[in-house]
Amino acid sequence: MEQHRGIALKLVNSKSGISNKEIINSHYRIAQEKGSVWFSTAIPVSNNRQIDKVLFVVNGENGEIYITADILETNIKNEPFVLDDCEDLIPKTYQGEKKRTWLHITNMRKVGNEYTDNAIVYYSDGSEKNVRTLMHQPRINRAYYTWKNENVQGNLI
Repeated sequence: MEQHRGIALKLVNSKSGISNKEIINSHYRIAQEKGSVWFSTAIPVSNNRQIDKVLFVVNGENGEIYITADILETNIKNEPFVLDDCEDLIPKTYQGEKKRTWLHITNMRKVGNEYTDNAIVYYSDGSEKNVRTLMHQPRINRAYYTWKNENVQGNLI
């Protein structure tokens, strides 16, 4: 069985009018060119959580689009800060911005229901929800999830 822990982030249009699609695409272009990119958010992320994936939820014309990426490292502080010495891995629009959370990501790819069906949010009361169902709720902007794929076989051939 394959398993990892991640954070789902709902992307919205920026206050300056940049669409959520352009936000994700500007990061994707750098990741394709340089191999990785730094993504920043004002959404607080816990330093105590072990996460190795990020799942971006982007509203599209025909429903939600899901993009996942591997997290190489995190840089998280209580107060917003500028990430120094990484300008070549940050889209120009976001260079010099102060954010609380910076995620160094790679391997960005679009995923479908087969991924989100296995991304489960577990609650302390023992209940659980599929991350896709949870992210449909308007007030939810992030969720920590565990992804388990029971179909991964132990042998290649």
